[in-house]
Amino acid sequence: EICAVLEAHISPNSDQARIWQQLQHYAQFPDFNNYLVFLLARGQGKSFEVRQAAGLLLKNNLRAAFVSMPPSSQQYIKSELLPCIGANNRAIRSTVGTVISVLFQIVGVTGWIELFQALHQCLDSNDLDHMEGAMDAIYKICEDVPEELDVDVPGLSERPINVFMPRMLQFFQSPHASLRKLSLGCINQYIVVMPSGVVHGHGSVPAGLIRPCEGSFSGCPEAGLLGLGSAH
Repeated sequence: EICAVLEAHISPNSDQARIWQQLQHYAQFPDFNNYLVFLLARGQGKSFEVRQAAGLLLKNNLRAAFVSMPPSSQQYIKSELLPCIGANNRAIRSTVGTVISVLFQIVGVTGWIELFQALHQCLDSNDLDHMEGAMDAIYKICEDVPEELDVDVPGLSERPINVFMPRMLQFFQSPHASLRKLSLGCINQYIVVMPSGVVHGHGSVPAGLIRPCEGSFSGCPEAGLLGLGSAH
């Protein structure tokens, strides 16, 4: 039934007020968000549009209610999202990255060490889907709460940004435009505040600016910002 409601929700000709009432009804069930993450992560046979709709509804629900969910549901949602970072479908990867960013804002690194480990593994996988999915999630985190990646975390030998930054700089030379663009976007978030990760890798930034500007980006405003940062 929930799938049918979500299918109607994404239809331009549906009665959105009635659908909203139905969704609010389903939201009263304790396992509703568990089902949404299951549909997003494992909804084989369902359209990508329906799975995306489930993810975006989950995102909104997490903002409002994650802290009040039972610990078992919190852990289930976290565990279902991580394997989808490198999903084959780009739209699903992007939606997962959005949900991860919202959830990260709630729990932080210390509340989700497994996320840090999963992102690190994806960046080192040399698989484009996994690398792109990880960079998309990191980019969204950097947009929303960049300071949360530049903190000392018990149990981690380095700050998260210090681990991610060398890989981002390597992606400046990637043959894949998506990775170059995401890495530039991530580092841009740090130019003004200049966290330790950027300082440590600062000498590598100028050399990495050449490739991203070749053809793929008109005007390359990202590189302009980075250039200003590298002059200090």
